[in-house]
Amino acid sequence: MNESMEKLQSHLINELKSIFGAEISPKDKPIVERYISKYSQKKAKDYFNKEKEPRQIMDGITEWFDKLNKDSTTEWIFYLYLKESGLKFEYQYKIGPYRADFLLYGYVILEIDGPLHEKEKDQKRDRYLKKMGYQIIRISADCATIEPEIEIEIIKEKLRPIIKC
Repeated sequence: MNESMEKLQSHLINELKSIFGAEISPKDKPIVERYISKYSQKKAKDYFNKEKEPRQIMDGITEWFDKLNKDSTTEWIFYLYLKESGLKFEYQYKIGPYRADFLLYGYVILEIDGPLHEKEKDQKRDRYLKKMGYQIIRISADCATIEPEIEIEIIKEKLRPIIKC
């Protein structure tokens, strides 16, 4: 990695720390660094190719954190990948007494299940949402964290009969 890329990554990490008002937890640091590495490479390329203002790079990052409720690191990292995928979605969408992690194309709910999900509550919630006409896709937090790009491809494949993606 060249010196300018390292500076950009360092700047992005410092900006994230100031947004959160705290250090990134050691558990989440590898995930955040991996995404920032990919993001900073993409943004650096955009910056040098299109001569964008340096602040525009940080505006993109602050936009994420303004939109996110920061419920879970996995969800906000997956949000960033989903945003890059081109799929149309809304984040933290309220439906009746429930909140969907992601609502794709207005009627497909994507839920990221972490270790704290309670199966009985999820089943009750799914019955309610299905009665309302929603389709539900569930993925594990581990899968969403380890290989988000693969999970997005699987989601696109599941959506293919419904939506042209």
